[in-house]
Amino acid sequence: MKKLVLILIVFAFIMGCGSKGDLVLEPESLPLKITNLSVSQVGSNIELKFAFPSLLSDNKTLDKNDITKVYVYHSNTSIPEEKFRKKSSLILKIKEPEKILKKDTFIIPIPFKLKNLDKVEHNFGIIYYKEKKRSPMSIISSINSIIPYTIISNVEIEQERKMTLVKWDKPIFDVLKKEISQIAGFNVYRRIEMEKIDEGDNISQDELDEEETELIYKKINTELIKKEYFEDTDISINGKYFYKLTTVYNKKVESAYSKIVSIQLQDIYPPEIPENLFVFRGDGYMLLNWEEVKDKDLSHYIIYRKRTKKGHFKKISNNTIKSRYKDKNIKKGILFYYYVIAVDKKGNESERSNIVKERY
Repeated sequence: MKKLVLILIVFAFIMGCGSKGDLVLEPESLPLKITNLSVSQVGSNIELKFAFPSLLSDNKTLDKNDITKVYVYHSNTSIPEEKFRKKSSLILKIKEPEKILKKDTFIIPIPFKLKNLDKVEHNFGIIYYKEKKRSPMSIISSINSIIPYTIISNVEIEQERKMTLVKWDKPIFDVLKKEISQIAGFNVYRRIEMEKIDEGDNISQDELDEEETELIYKKINTELIKKEYFEDTDISINGKYFYKLTTVYNKKVESAYSKIVSIQLQDIYPPEIPENLFVFRGDGYMLLNWEEVKDKDLSHYIIYRKRTKKGHFKKISNNTIKSRYKDKNIKKGILFYYYVIAVDKKGNESERSNIVKERY
């Protein structure tokens, strides 16, 4: 009788739970695969670059501090992603991943002997662990390596007004003294150690963030450089500029970096003069137009005006951004005179433009 009562109680409990809905399990929080792995050759190193996923499988944020280790797998033959871990070789274990972090990008340089670079296929995959939970194998990224070129020599640097000029000698041989048959171009990398920023400096927070005083070099040419010189016109920040260069074989293969050259820069040079200023009568205004100044550190324009030939020019606009201006403070019958100057981010002012006049 007691057993029967117990069975009825258990049955009633189960039925009662079922009436409230099916039992739902919490989704497991698992690390996701790396989907942005890329590889490139720099000298005798093959560099792996990637970023960890921002989320876990349950859409929670992945905390980078919870990543305990990173495993790098390598193969000289193509292997499907799902079989890569078992059929490739584990060539590197990283137990403190935070040490290879450059902002949000992880860079892993892996050195190879020259005999393993001479027209050799390399395939890489990465697995990481969130505490004890293993991620799936990353996408597989491949590269065909070559014997590295000799390092660019005789790098020189000088300042020419609002730009730096970097010059170098074209390499002729690879590191085995064989003559180079192909050069796609050159890349220039730069970093800046900024001087203390004065309150009067007209530099945005975005620029400060972009040029943090970290030991990170950024490629500054947007297209491959075809000649043995480069003009850096983006030098609006006062400080010490460091440059290094590579010879490019293709989009994945570069030489080792050249020696680093540096120069201390102080922007004391004014921007170019606004050219071809014209004035037109409009309906209730005078319209000024001029050619846009191309200086990369251009901040704004200042407009000056006077009402008589013997009068004095007065500032009528102190912060015009575009290369045109409408003067609405006008009266009929008066002959107006105008000129424009350009101002850069350090407050340097150009000489004045041509003077134009028009009667309204």
